[in-house]
Amino acid sequence: MSPIGKYEPILRIAELGSLTRAAESLGYSQSSLSHLTANLEKELGVKLFRRERQGVTLTPAGTELLGIMEEIEAKENKLRVAAAAQQSSTLRIGTLPSITATWLPTLLEQFYAQFPRTAVQLVERDGYDELLTCLQREEVDCTFYVGNHSPAWSAAPLWRDEYVVVVPQNHPLAQQPSVGMEALYPYPFLPSTGRAETSPLARLYHRLSPPERLTAHLSTDAGVLRLVASGFGFTIFSRLILAGLPPSQRVTVIPFAPAVYRTILFLSPAAAPFNGVTQTFLRLTKAYLKQWEAGRGVPPDPKPTKQ
Repeated sequence: MSPIGKYEPILRIAELGSLTRAAESLGYSQSSLSHLTANLEKELGVKLFRRERQGVTLTPAGTELLGIMEEIEAKENKLRVAAAAQQSSTLRIGTLPSITATWLPTLLEQFYAQFPRTAVQLVERDGYDELLTCLQREEVDCTFYVGNHSPAWSAAPLWRDEYVVVVPQNHPLAQQPSVGMEALYPYPFLPSTGRAETSPLARLYHRLSPPERLTAHLSTDAGVLRLVASGFGFTIFSRLILAGLPPSQRVTVIPFAPAVYRTILFLSPAAAPFNGVTQTFLRLTKAYLKQWEAGRGVPPDPKPTKQ
């Protein structure tokens, strides 16, 4: 678990109004977050939250102290950034193609503005397991990742990325507002490059069949999208993958019903806690994703959209 500021859990609970959601966003269990909150309330000698059936709300004392906690967190973060900026080092980051194409250009600009003396080495892999192997072999200091992981790794949840079905415009499902997994069984499937056994869709992948007389093992999702647009079959992408691809006017994007997501994590070795540079990159990433989410209007429109 990545180190966080002393008061950050309190700020997150106040922001989300839920212990469960705050614990998920911080990578804590609900019981440990409740214990942490109770200890802090005991230390301060005041109750910070009212616990109600609908969630938690700040007490008058909590409301009064929240602004002071925000100031302390901001100053501590500024101190960490200033100290880390004095280091001359290399940060090695494992990444997925979809993240390289969407988040990293802006993230790197922001990072270099704060760490002009730090070099960044990006190690991109298509598969989640390949990124985990890079971390195990100490080829990267940290990595974006999707899937289960052992206690050997500290994990910070970053993003819930929705899976969607991408079909040609003339596909029999193209006019559906949403689709269930079983509705896809009869139709030819073109696998995306990042498909993994750890995906929540792994069982579905085993039920799907490729187009007749076409076996495609493509190295880019852009190639898969072009084959879909040409009518050879459908594919399954996440919305983040779609955001990093050139737009196509010849496909339709349909959400699953019920919705299916992957959770993108930020991993680092638990035995070597996030250092100043790595921790600041993680903080920059979280702050940037809040802006990115607001700009993209998440959650997405449940109706089919043209891409």
